[in-house]
Amino acid sequence: MQNSQWQWVPWVVGLIGGGAMGAIITAIVTKMRQERQPVYSSVEILDIFKRDLDFPSMEAHITLAGDSAGPRAARKVDNLSVARIWLHNAGNQDIENFKFGITLDEKNEAIAVESESIDRHHLVNLLTPVSLEDRKANLDFSLSPFNRGDSYWLNVKFIYEGTRGKVRLSSPHATVFKVIEERQNNTVETIKNVINDPEIAWLITKVVVIIFLGTFMFVAYRGIRSKIESMSKTSSPPAASSTPSP
Repeated sequence: MQNSQWQWVPWVVGLIGGGAMGAIITAIVTKMRQERQPVYSSVEILDIFKRDLDFPSMEAHITLAGDSAGPRAARKVDNLSVARIWLHNAGNQDIENFKFGITLDEKNEAIAVESESIDRHHLVNLLTPVSLEDRKANLDFSLSPFNRGDSYWLNVKFIYEGTRGKVRLSSPHATVFKVIEERQNNTVETIKNVINDPEIAWLITKVVVIIFLGTFMFVAYRGIRSKIESMSKTSSPPAASSTPSP
């Protein structure tokens, strides 16, 4: 009877430990889903034609022909480059219509855009058409769709004067662009972000305390139960002799 009074202790300890671990897993998964979705990217710039600033006396240029007649239909340029851009959805969410933009530095102007996708169901839409006659430094795009694991490629041809600037990516979505070198460190970085979150850290602290108290209760239960069993054995009367009298 005395032993049966303590049978509930292991069950309580198990429920406490299981509930605590469930709370940790739920909090971590929720945190990861609420994080800004990572988009892997790389920008490789190739020079097609470039004026050598070390030899200013040598004037060399190329003439680009436009699609229509007019003063902007043909242009002599000193520098022509192409930006090879790669985007990959490395997040855990599918995006039906992903909008992003490309920003060129001052005196850098895009004149043509070419795109590549994995199949005909993945479309790259140029929201700000450009040409030699209508050059732009700010370009807007949309990718439909941009599901998990999808990749797109863009070739942006641009001209510039003097020194070539940088090509920057941005998006109105809750995403963060990560260069391709950071791909292998993404899992480690996610774990660090989860651990460094104050709410997660406080929850982990509470869970550790609960597990410690549960372990203490279990050890105390085993000790008390052993003590009761030993006391029961010492206090029980000796068994009556069954030897018959002569």
